[in-house]
Amino acid sequence: MNDLSTDDLLALAEDLDARTRDLPARLAAVTGRATGRHGIEVTVTMSGMLTALDLGEACRHLTAPELTRELESLIHQATDTALAAGVDIVSPIAGPELTTELQRLTAPPHREPSTADDPQENVVDSRAAEPEEDFSAQTFALRD
Repeated sequence: MNDLSTDDLLALAEDLDARTRDLPARLAAVTGRATGRHGIEVTVTMSGMLTALDLGEACRHLTAPELTRELESLIHQATDTALAAGVDIVSPIAGPELTTELQRLTAPPHREPSTADDPQENVVDSRAAEPEEDFSAQTFALRD
């Protein structure tokens, strides 16, 4: 049986509540940033949602496929950084075993280089495509 009294259990519950009360807000605020060799900067959330993008002068001298590969790589790097920061935030609460598992699950995967130059890989069959969502409000928010 458990040797903890009701008072001990209540104290543990209060301590856990105090340590986790602001956890959702702290995790929601986590971002990752990456800067590429052409001066492109991206900032993303832990889920990889782009929240800031600075192309600098890169779009003037990169081809569309080169820009696509660079953005894809930077977004992956920034997302990996954000995920690691999120794990760091929860690790004092999660304990060593769960932290190790979270680190394993969020470790950057091996990624094959993008094939943006291969036209066959980038063909979209418009007949099978779902209607596109309207992101104009989000795009506008990014410009502010």
